[in-house]
Amino acid sequence: MRAMIMAAGLGTRLRPLTEHLPKPIAPVGNRPCVAHLLERLAASGCTGAVMNLHHRPQAIVDVIGDGSGFGLPLEYSIEPELLGTAGGTRRCLPFLLEEDDHFLVTSGDGLHAIDLAALAAAHRASGALATITVKRVPDVTGFGVVVADAGGRVTAFQEKPDPRDALSDRVNVGVYCFSGAIMDEIPASGASDFGSEILPRLVAAGADVRAWDTDAYWSDIGSLEELVNANLAIAAGLVDVAASGELVMGADAGVEGVHPGAVIGGPVLVGPGAVIEDGAVIDGPCVIGPRARIRSGARVVQSLVLPEADIPGDAEAGGGILGDETLLDGVWLRA
Repeated sequence: MRAMIMAAGLGTRLRPLTEHLPKPIAPVGNRPCVAHLLERLAASGCTGAVMNLHHRPQAIVDVIGDGSGFGLPLEYSIEPELLGTAGGTRRCLPFLLEEDDHFLVTSGDGLHAIDLAALAAAHRASGALATITVKRVPDVTGFGVVVADAGGRVTAFQEKPDPRDALSDRVNVGVYCFSGAIMDEIPASGASDFGSEILPRLVAAGADVRAWDTDAYWSDIGSLEELVNANLAIAAGLVDVAASGELVMGADAGVEGVHPGAVIGGPVLVGPGAVIEDGAVIDGPCVIGPRARIRSGARVVQSLVLPEADIPGDAEAGGGILGDETLLDGVWLRA
């Protein structure tokens, strides 16, 4: 089975970061965000993937390359004009269906621990045209709501309803498995979207579309706040991914760059080449980016410190993103 990775979005809610670093390679656990997805796809048995790109495509290609560093052969589909999730997938269907009559489609700019092999197995067993991964959330604000019957068959959608009007607490997390026949349902040209257009039309026509529940960690890192939360979740051990750096629970002279006089209440993920000076105070969970420096006297609380940031000794900050986003241009290539 192969996978379509949707990575063409502009990431407008992550500005100003995404003016310097496209969302798929935003820092998550001191690595490019999409690296975690590529490794998860490879571990699930996926044999190859194609990623659509639009915003600063070369920056992503330069960092991710042919996917070999993540165990997954990778191709690219450059979109001069955005085609949407369905339109972008249609363009890549010959590749996606070359080996198998089923394929995955997943957002490339989020962080999750979804069992993709289990999703694919459930889809095959059901014989459905499409299977949508859904997750129960306490607040559906801003999400696409999926309504399904007791057997998992989708009966309706609600696009970002008022929570008071929501018919379900299950939301679409943007991870799908499709049968090849879906290609007959996607317009031959132009932009189209699975979540807001194709799937609602199919359900209304009585097609077999299923909901597959997951309780795994998931974040779309769609806002600056969510980007911070995803990073802190990695430092706190709430999501099992391969992060970069050393996890420090307290001042530890055995960790390069961490001065024994630093005051650290872990967990703190310290990126390669980062320095925490004598007298700096770090209250975790925190992620300290590669080659960042926390000066003596600074206090950092539950924050994401960007790669190469220099936090002055008089700084006292918490709960946000610290550092100069203009330094993000080419940051993974300088690692």
